[in-house]
Amino acid sequence: MKRVLILFVSFSSICSFFSASAQTAGQQQQSQSQPFDLIQQGQLDQAIVVLESAVNLPNLTAAQRGRAYLLLGYAYKEKGKFQSAQRFFDRALRLMDAAGDRSSDYASALDLYAGLPTTDLDKASRALHEAADVDRQLSNHADLARIYSHTAELEIERKKYKKAKDTLLAARTQAELAHKPGIAILPDIDATSGSLAISMGNVHEGVAAYSTAVAECEQQFGETNTTTGWSYLLLGKAQELDNDLTGAVRSMDRGLEILRQTVGTGNIRYLAGELAYSYLLEHTGSQGEALRVRAAANQSLKTLGVQQCAGCTVSVWSLRHQGQ
Repeated sequence: MKRVLILFVSFSSICSFFSASAQTAGQQQQSQSQPFDLIQQGQLDQAIVVLESAVNLPNLTAAQRGRAYLLLGYAYKEKGKFQSAQRFFDRALRLMDAAGDRSSDYASALDLYAGLPTTDLDKASRALHEAADVDRQLSNHADLARIYSHTAELEIERKKYKKAKDTLLAARTQAELAHKPGIAILPDIDATSGSLAISMGNVHEGVAAYSTAVAECEQQFGETNTTTGWSYLLLGKAQELDNDLTGAVRSMDRGLEILRQTVGTGNIRYLAGELAYSYLLEHTGSQGEALRVRAAANQSLKTLGVQQCAGCTVSVWSLRHQGQ
């Protein structure tokens, strides 16, 4: 769902070290230039410029440089440049591992690495398993809940629904142990629960879970947020399956408008939403409009270098693994 529905990853420590290092190097950074803020605002090219400078600062430790590469990889992942993202995640993990870094940031790096487009689900599973081990040793209940939720996504993709259900229960248990009311992981867990319900044919239950996720996103992140926009698209798809076409159009319209305001119309996730919306229009009988929207989205995808978009779907899984 990530950040979650965007990846629910906290990079506060990365941003704080970067700010301190930049000041030491005599580089004055304004708050709006913080790289994570830029990424969240959809200003990915600017974030990449800042971070490519940051990774070369001479006074960083290996662990700090690893964290900088981690955030750089995240920026490239959000941009849809997955080969570059993997290269920087690999570098981040090597540096942090060599430094003996077994922090929550190291676990986050493994989580992000597992979220890259891949056909090797076993490799992704191993990365998530190692991340869970790190968070357990740290007694980091909130991050462990996140890892379990992402593991459940993987099990749904494998069609191992019993394992997915058990893992989601473990995620909720860890979220409760975190003792943080309204923690950011809850929309992720509820969206993944909706995905599981629909995968098992329980469409009404899926609509209810996605509705809960939307409400939680609006409360925690605000109405104009990428995560909130994607959760509206998830809800719209579920409503379409439930034959509530009026509600589906309303939800998808809202989701696309939020993504238009946040990541822009050239983002792969917005275009995936446009494709999903075109099929909904077709379902409602608006054949001509459906064809127009689909053709425009496919043309924009080609401009991005995406020749085919079989993986461009609106789902909990695809938000973390949207590939070319």
